[in-house]
Amino acid sequence: MYKHNKSPGFTLVEVLVALMILALAFAAIITSINQNSRNLLHLIDKTAANYVAMNVVAQVQTGLITTNSGQETQMNEDWNWQLQTQATENPYVTEILVTVQKEKSSANIISLTAFIEGTPDE
Repeated sequence: MYKHNKSPGFTLVEVLVALMILALAFAAIITSINQNSRNLLHLIDKTAANYVAMNVVAQVQTGLITTNSGQETQMNEDWNWQLQTQATENPYVTEILVTVQKEKSSANIISLTAFIEGTPDE
């Protein structure tokens, strides 16, 4: 009588299914890494824009800014900012709004509202 000797191992179909599962898993991992990288770059931009806005507020408080817009370099990038002042109900307090963007035509990355002592025309 002839015995069919099965060798231990995987069939071609089993190997192909395993490779397909690995390919899908690697694609998901790469997509996740890509999204995390984009988020990191966006957070770096928001941090730099926040530094620019806080610098503008500090310069307004010290009287160093005389214009309503300008450009500042932060983290090796050029940032454009705009400043708007508005009177509040309290005549001794002024509201200032600083918006920061990378390019003049791009959307604002951050808007910072602050309140300072004084009137808008001072």
